Amino acid sequence: MPPALLKQVAELLLNSGGCIKFELKVCSKELHIALRGVSNEQTLKNFGLLAGYMRKRPTPTFLVASTLLVPGHIDKAEVAGIASFICSLSPDFPYALLAFHFQYRLNDLPPASRQDAQECLAEAKAQVESQHNVSGNGARR
Repeated sequence: MPPALLKQVAELLLNSGGCIKFELKVCSKELHIALRGVSNEQTLKNFGLLAGYMRKRPTPTFLVASTLLVPGHIDKAEVAGIASFICSLSPDFPYALLAFHFQYRLNDLPPASRQDAQECLAEAKAQVESQHNVSGNGARR
């Protein structure tokens, strides 16, 4: 989405109490190109632009990030990279990991396993802990 349009949407939602749910599919530019056909550069820039609005309205939550755990594609290393990127903007961002289960497409893939999800969650938490330690913020979730 062009930044000018994204800013208009953000202002509208900011003033109306709305929330943006933003899916960060992968951290790796190469994997994003392989899966989506384009770089994730603009996606990450757009997320960074929206992150600035969090300071304007911390509650109710303005921006929530999520990642779909697609087996064989999104692993704990990708989640660690995404969580690190999110935490570089703020270690207090809401971040949801979503279990993949095919409904229509990608029916050749299994659902996300509990073990993989737990490993990804541990990586995401490690990034948050690391950022809290770097920033000197002793708060824990």
